[in-house]
Amino acid sequence: LRSQLSGGAGGLALGTAGYALIGNGASLATYQGFLQTGTGAVTRTWNAKGKETFSVTDFGSVGNAAGDSTVIQKAYTAAAAVGYGAVYWPPGIYYIDAAISVNPGTSGQIVTYGAGSQSTLITATPSYNGRIFDLVTGRNRISSMGISGAGMPGLVTPTVMPGSVGTDSHAIHIRAGCVDVCLDHLIVYGGYYGVLSEA
Repeated sequence: LRSQLSGGAGGLALGTAGYALIGNGASLATYQGFLQTGTGAVTRTWNAKGKETFSVTDFGSVGNAAGDSTVIQKAYTAAAAVGYGAVYWPPGIYYIDAAISVNPGTSGQIVTYGAGSQSTLITATPSYNGRIFDLVTGRNRISSMGISGAGMPGLVTPTVMPGSVGTDSHAIHIRAGCVDVCLDHLIVYGGYYGVLSEA
């Protein structure tokens, strides 16, 4: 049994780091890595595959709880620590009570994406009327999500406002330290003025 669990013929050593014990229902389980379909694909560890994308759910967000900002910020802090990365927001409604700081550094890049503007909705808690995303430095992309403010239902036209204005109620704040920013497939709902750009 130990020989089979170790992988048997052609298998990996028992407990090889980053591999998973996988069975197909017809034979004993073996340690296997991730192998993409297609000619030329190479076997990688499941750890390496899983770390290609950060998910807000990896850090404790469940997409239906009030005040998700603290745990969601951890995903962006982890992505910024390596200087690049993609942060995924699965389908759900995320309640934000503080700005999410996106700060990959001058030469870094973070891609933020959801499951679609009708499936991933980010909304302010009733007591919060500040910005949702605060883009601080580097290259940033936000796509495929809906952003909603508190207390003002209905669709508004997103507008890009230059310079600094007296209100903090913007869906996205682009600071002067950003190198370039791409926003696509977003819907901004009531309660926000869209995008404030200092860049």
